Amino acid sequence: MTKNFERITLSDIDAICHACCTYDMKPLSKEQQAKLHLEYGEKDFDLKLSKNSFAKYMPDVKVVIRKGYPHCGYMAAHTKEYVEEIETFIK
Repeated sequence: MTKNFERITLSDIDAICHACCTYDMKPLSKEQQAKLHLEYGEKDFDLKLSKNSFAKYMPDVKVVIRKGYPHCGYMAAHTKEYVEEIETFIK
C-alpha cells in the first residue's frame, strides 16, 4: 500500500483536494441534513466559504471543525479514531 502513496504527485494531491471541495450546494431537509457528517480542519482553505453555504442551504447541519488541522488532516493523523467516529455516526 505504501507504493500507492509514493507515486502520488503534488498535482494529484491538488486534484484530490479540489474534488473534495468542489460541489453544488442544494437545500436539504432537516432529515437529510441529519444524515450528513461534514468535517473540516480549522485550517481548511474553503472553510469560510463552506460555512456561508451551510448557513444558506443547510442551516441545521452539524459540522465538525477540527482545531489545528488542515484539509483531511485529522483523519490522516488519527485514522483509527476517525473510523470509530464514523462507525458510531452511521449506527
